[in-house]
Amino acid sequence: MFVPVTSQTGKKLMPTRANKAGMLIKKGLATPYWSNGIFCIRLNYTTEAEYTQDIVVGVDPGSKKEGFTVKSEINSNKQVVLQAKPEDYRILRRINFKYKHG
Repeated sequence: MFVPVTSQTGKKLMPTRANKAGMLIKKGLATPYWSNGIFCIRLNYTTEAEYTQDIVVGVDPGSKKEGFTVKSEINSNKQVVLQAKPEDYRILRRINFKYKHG
């Protein structure tokens, strides 16, 4: 499991593993906080280089399943396949239309 990391200035950095985040919090080098229901840490020290990595998000809208992939040059971080019925989408569209148009 990865934990998002924020620098002192508020810039988003590369995520770290949960055990390393816990170690940083115990040593006082990071402060834990919640952002939109996601556990994050904020570094309490300045970093020399605020390195971020370019990523690409791929979406495969299939007829029976949908697939999402987050990839970088180094590795594939996350691959998710969702099973959803087309009827569910029609019902959701109908509900959203009613909310928008009264």
